Amino acid sequence: MPIGERLKQERVVYRLLDQLERDPDHVALAQALTLDAAKPLMGLRGRHGLFGSSEWWKSIEAGRIVTTRTTGVISRLWFAGQDSRQAPNTVDFIDDDGVLHSRGIYLTERSGRPLYALGRRIQYVEAHDELKAQPAADGSTDYARITIEVAISGKIEID
Repeated sequence: MPIGERLKQERVVYRLLDQLERDPDHVALAQALTLDAAKPLMGLRGRHGLFGSSEWWKSIEAGRIVTTRTTGVISRLWFAGQDSRQAPNTVDFIDDDGVLHSRGIYLTERSGRPLYALGRRIQYVEAHDELKAQPAADGSTDYARITIEVAISGKIEID
């Protein structure tokens, strides 16, 4: 699935499609939650296909499920949460407008972990799929932000 403009000298370190092929139970659980009428406040709405289905991917490609691309330079790697603190699980990066973003560290293969390094350019492509529970606190449509691809450049950009 093409996702559009790419980073120069990039390496894709995560693709949701690859992850879901390896873990079909994840897809089954997410789809079951969408279909479970007894849980109206949990899961995705499924208006453009069930998560991970061919219809869902086609909705992404057709733009029915909006995607965003957020690109910046890695400024910090850190640990969020209360689990094992052996390795960072969160990355901060600053986009070209100077806005700070925090995202989880995603990897399809462990060999990609060293690419998460200060000064490297990183790009997250995310799908915004409607949640069942609506509306958001501000009255707008509430979406799950689902990371579908992460790419990191091989070039360090910090002086």
